Amino acid sequence: VDETRLFSTARTPARIWADMHTHALGPTTGLVAEWTFDEGTGPTTADKSGTGNAATLGATSAVETSDPTWISSTVPH
Repeated sequence: VDETRLFSTARTPARIWADMHTHALGPTTGLVAEWTFDEGTGPTTADKSGTGNAATLGATSAVETSDPTWISSTVPH
């Protein structure tokens, strides 16, 4: 998974299509959280929406051997 957005409002197909290739929308009406997974290490990912909803990727916010593995990608944003 790379770049996940959560909205509190319905979005039209046209609006989804228009924003689909935008790496980080930042503060946007109805945007509750936006995770771009750019950190590359650690058990959390920052929220780029401006609402402060960081996500925990493992079972806890502590670094553990069971945490997901970060994989570098060459796919453009």
